[in-house]
Amino acid sequence: MIQPQTQKNLKNLNSWRVGGPAEYYLRPSTQQELIEALMWADQNKKNVTHLSGGSNVLVHDEGIKGLVLDHKALNHFETYYEKGQFFIRAESGVSKKKLMNLFLEESLAPALFLSGIPGALSGGIVMNAGVREELKPREFCEIIHSLTVLKKSGSGYKRKTYLQGEISWSYRKSKNWQPGVIVEALLSWPDDKIEKLREQVTEAQSLRGLKQPLDQPSCGSTFRNPTGDKSAGALIEAAGLKGYQIGGAMVSPKHANFLVTRPGAKAIDFYKLIQHIQKLVYDQFKIELQTEIVYLGDWGS
Repeated sequence: MIQPQTQKNLKNLNSWRVGGPAEYYLRPSTQQELIEALMWADQNKKNVTHLSGGSNVLVHDEGIKGLVLDHKALNHFETYYEKGQFFIRAESGVSKKKLMNLFLEESLAPALFLSGIPGALSGGIVMNAGVREELKPREFCEIIHSLTVLKKSGSGYKRKTYLQGEISWSYRKSKNWQPGVIVEALLSWPDDKIEKLREQVTEAQSLRGLKQPLDQPSCGSTFRNPTGDKSAGALIEAAGLKGYQIGGAMVSPKHANFLVTRPGAKAIDFYKLIQHIQKLVYDQFKIELQTEIVYLGDWGS
């Protein structure tokens, strides 16, 4: 029988380390437990919020009403080769770092792409996570063979699998599989091994460490890169906002598209800082910056 925790602190479960508690919280360890939790929420008329790695989310200071389902323990995977392709079948909570290491063990290109992206598998699919560098692959859609989604069916839930081509992929978005909950994906890449790939990954990670504030809590890139030559980080820097701070939320002096957590930070600090950045960049350059952030909790309209 599913018995969620109440008033679970979520600060250590999101990458900004801010926000209030979950009214109800559960970390299922099997897909069957996840189904039972969803049915509990249906029976108790509770909204459901899913956490996948906790990156790219801003949890309201008053927390999240309803049931929060943490996918971290849904971390089972298997690997195999078939017809010249390497496959990883992984559950929703498998971290991108783990996926990177699995590709790296086989000396395959997705390891380099994945080395710079935080969070877990399902979040990467939902956001079609990617990197700015000219890599192949450079977006999640390029390594997805299929994904499996739990869909409501009568009083229960059933699994439905979508092939890569049945999903509508775009910049930082995936569509056509909703409504539903991603529980598993099959990733694939041709068996084209790259010599000295481990050295390339190490070099890329070292370079990111020099350019990005990886030693401070952040959600990674906060804003999507707009069309045109200028990146979001370049526009924020040009607006003179490097090091700018509201409460405990600060624009990183190292990389302007990273907002980092300072002592005493609250979620509202990040919310206000994001709005301030958007207003200043628009006022100066007439460019509307869009966030990569999912706001969890009651932020109003």
